[in-house]
Formats: sequence, C-alpha cells, structure tokens
Amino acid sequence: HPHPLPTSPSITPGSFPRVRSLSCNCTFPPVVPNAQPILGDRDSFPENITVTYKCNEGFVKVPGKSDSVICLDSKWSQVAEFCNRSCDVPTRLLFATLKKSFSQQNYFPEGSVVEYECRPGYRRDYSLSEKLTCLKNFKWSKPDEFCKKIFCPDPPEISNGLIYDPQKTYVYLQSVKYKCKIGFTLIGENSIYCTVKDDQGEWSGPPPECRGNEFA
Repeated sequence: HPHPLPTSPSITPGSFPRVRSLSCNCTFPPVVPNAQPILGDRDSFPENITVTYKCNEGFVKVPGKSDSVICLDSKWSQVAEFCNRSCDVPTRLLFATLKKSFSQQNYFPEGSVVEYECRPGYRRDYSLSEKLTCLKNFKWSKPDEFCKKIFCPDPPEISNGLIYDPQKTYVYLQSVKYKCKIGFTLIGENSIYCTVKDDQGEWSGPPPECRGNEFA
C-alpha cells in the first residue's frame, strides 16, 4: 500500500514552481589536495555559485586543468587534482636571460629543463651548459657561467687631450669622455662608448680631436 504524499508544498510534485530555498544550497566546498578554496567572507553556497581554489605554497596549478567547482542541484561538480609541486620561476642570471619559450611558463615539475641566452655584452662559452634542471628537491640546478663578459680594447689616446677618469677595463655600453689640454679646442663628439660586433668589443666611433688655437 503506497504512502500518501506529504502535504508539504515544497515537495508536492508539479504543484509549485521550484523555489530557490535553502535546500538548494551546497555544503562547504570539497577538499582538494594541496589547494584551498578562495571564499572571502562567504559562508553559504547557493545554486550556480562557482568557487575557485588556489594552490598551497610550493604547489602550482597544472596548465589546462580546472581550478573551480560549481554548485548544481545541491551538489558540487567534480574537480580533479590540479596542484602539483613545481620549482619556482627559474633563477635570474646577471649574464643571461631565459629563452622566450620558457619566460611565459610558471609550472616547472621535477625534471623540467629551461634554456638561457646571453644578455647583450656577453659571449657564449660553449664548453658550459646553458640549461638548468628542476631537481628532486624542487630547486634549480646550479648555473655555470656560460656567458662571459665582452671587454673593449683600451680606448684610443688623443694628441693634446686626455680621458676623464680612465678605467682599467671597459665593458658593453661603458663610455669614455675626452677633454683637451688648455689652449686646445675639442672637435667632434666628446665621448665614445663600448659596443659589440660579432662577439667582439669595439668603440662606437673615432675619438674627438684637440686643435690648437693657432687657427683662431
């Protein structure tokens, strides 16, 4: 003998449109390994609400995996584990920059390899590797100094003039400023700078001249 339906209107079939009542709420969002839900001060989860998670420290979102759940019919949608251990952004080096293909990436699981290229003013030392690897302890391998600084030759001397504050060595973009001895006039640019061509250091142009005032 079937039981008569209860008279409570909220569950009488067909007699009422679906009312958005508390019964449609979801419970607290599901536990996701190595991640926390971003809730702000929210403590209720009505139908169609989406909750996004952020990975715990030391973990990074795996690209292409979903990081959110939605409340549908009082149940949260399924979410697969999406946070994984990763090395930090690769080591910043004075002499080299990360190759473009790696610079947009932020997920580096164990065994990831990244490559660098020399910064301007450095030349590649091919006896050393330009690659770093994400190790088992999620630290990057130690970089070799695979790019070496390029030096310019000594700056040219000029007759009847001298170099302000001369340096022992000159590297890329470092400049040299000339001045004339008293009684001489400087003709041309008063400074030149160290530039690089085909991995060799060279000066940006000829130095100025110092002309005597006998032409005045």
